[in-house]
Amino acid sequence: MDSSQSKGSDIARMIWIVGAPVIFAVGTFGNIMTMIVLSRKRNKPSSTSVFLSAKALFDIVVMVIMLPRWWIIYLTGIDIRHINNFVCKFQFFVNYFSGSIGSFLLAAVTIERAICTAKPYLVKNICTVNIAVIISIALALTACVIHGHMFFGMKLYEVTYKETSETISFPLDSNEKSTNTCEFILDQYFDTKIDPAGEFRFKDYASALNSTTEECIDDLFVKIETNEKLTATKTIKVCWYDDPGYGQYFSGMHQILLAIIFTTILTIFFVGGLIIIKGLQKSRKLRKSMTNTNRQTSGNKPAFDDQARQITVSILFVNALFVLMGIPALIYLNGISAWIDEDTGMTEIQEIMWAVVNMLAYAKHAINFILYFLSGQRFRSQVKETFGCFKNPSAERSKSMPVNRLVSVASSYDLSLKKKPLTE
Repeated sequence: MDSSQSKGSDIARMIWIVGAPVIFAVGTFGNIMTMIVLSRKRNKPSSTSVFLSAKALFDIVVMVIMLPRWWIIYLTGIDIRHINNFVCKFQFFVNYFSGSIGSFLLAAVTIERAICTAKPYLVKNICTVNIAVIISIALALTACVIHGHMFFGMKLYEVTYKETSETISFPLDSNEKSTNTCEFILDQYFDTKIDPAGEFRFKDYASALNSTTEECIDDLFVKIETNEKLTATKTIKVCWYDDPGYGQYFSGMHQILLAIIFTTILTIFFVGGLIIIKGLQKSRKLRKSMTNTNRQTSGNKPAFDDQARQITVSILFVNALFVLMGIPALIYLNGISAWIDEDTGMTEIQEIMWAVVNMLAYAKHAINFILYFLSGQRFRSQVKETFGCFKNPSAERSKSMPVNRLVSVASSYDLSLKKKPLTE
């Protein structure tokens, strides 16, 4: 949606001016912290950490490149898309690319977590760091291919149109007008403005006029042609497509492709979520049934350790909120042609709605860190360690343990494995 469709609602302006910096601060800080925590040396690299780190990186791109645009528009009246033609194309591309790659990576990590629950013995062979890196790169390239046409189809150009500074009015008082005069008819039914094409819209008014309609219309044109204020022109910049052929593709096949992708991702979220939930329930039952003794003597182990379980729960929350917070903006964008006038732009209510659904859409890229922190005890501990306000007790014991004590502990185990291992 181009900035020229904005009317300047005070409420919408406040939502953008206040809400955007808050989301920017929370999202930028949270995603940077996510990358730091997941890349710590004491964390063993995993396919999950690769996908989540990649998503955090692209979420930072959203915070830095996408979010500030409307904030700047409402704060200064300047649209960064109107800086030059490249910025127009690039910003438009990143808008669609960032939304796609985020959902792609969440779908990938959902599949990975589902495999960990359903087929845990395949994790070491399939869910590796190298494979995760390759998949992440492939998904990014796929998103580039899907939306790369915007570099060729979108452009920055100028539009000049006639602008009306005031509505048609007549000096006669309504009590002095006869219902059979043109002045009365025009005052009642032709209170209108010139549209961008320079033509007049009578809509359904003509059907309400009497037999003097034709004479009244002629009189209206005479009055307007002699009024210089009603024939002023205005030039604005627009970042959009001007090729009708590309417009048909962008509004047709491209939107259908996005709908198919969105449906596929929703299916992955739903089916993968069911598999994960079932696996979590099975793991919980298994942990309850196992005692300390049979954990050492039996060959069966829980399907998840605590860290994997916490990460899996976090992914479920992220997926659910990613969909719920993104759907309002999707519905709004798909319904633009139905309820927003292309000539006059958004009404004040529609502009407020646009601000609200955008805040939700951007917030879904900013809250991942909060969800990881709330749903994962291990993640919280590592965040605290990163800030130096919490130290791992086991690590401290290892540091403070004398060397001779470490040797004594090590000698208590049969390091030569001559005895039968306890896990067999």
